[in-house]
Amino acid sequence: MPDAAKSEPSGGPIRVLAVEDAPMNLFLIKSYLKGPPYILETASNGAVAVEKFRRGEFDIVLMDMQMPVMDGLAATETIRAWEREHGKRPTPILALTAHAFVEQHRQSLAAGCNAHLVKPVSKSVLLEAIGTFTAQAQGRTPAAPSRPKKIRVQVPAGIEESVPLFLEMAREDLQNLEEALRNADFGRIRFIGHDLKGSGGGYGFDGVSTIGKLLEEAAKRSDPDEAGRQIAALTDYLDRVEVV
Repeated sequence: MPDAAKSEPSGGPIRVLAVEDAPMNLFLIKSYLKGPPYILETASNGAVAVEKFRRGEFDIVLMDMQMPVMDGLAATETIRAWEREHGKRPTPILALTAHAFVEQHRQSLAAGCNAHLVKPVSKSVLLEAIGTFTAQAQGRTPAAPSRPKKIRVQVPAGIEESVPLFLEMAREDLQNLEEALRNADFGRIRFIGHDLKGSGGGYGFDGVSTIGKLLEEAAKRSDPDEAGRQIAALTDYLDRVEVV
């Protein structure tokens, strides 16, 4: 993992409202924003988020788009209308969604979001976005983002052409793991973890094998917290890995 301290924004406490209905996704956000400088409050749907926003003071909002009662688009539009009505300076709102399609991106921005981040979001990407947008909102110059250290891998001779396909499949596995964790499908997590454990090292990605082993063990124990940590670790690994 990159050094979290290098990714955190400078200045005082950062008051964050995280709007997310999936417990496992919320767990990841809480683990990313644990401790100073973040003060975190949560909402399980858009309606709760709007009420908390009206009553509280926040520096930034992390807004899931698909939720019951009131979705993220409606909640964002409601917040923006309330800010205009009360002469409030717009608070940065970052959309967090599993959808990477251009149309979803446009809808988020049209509703009033400042940025559209695609799940699963790595810790370094989320902290950088929070630092950038809170600094801009407060009239500060954003700190230069630290570049996470690359994980350089030299693959075994003769299989170079297969590596891009392996990495593509690993990213598909990551999406499947996220879905399985949301559904508490530990059988599926165990199967994917076992497959990653067995295949990663053969392609030169020992880190993938290690994460796969820990995922498999977490699934055997039906441990959602550890499974979530390892899914975050796999996200970070795939973000930083570089074939040399």
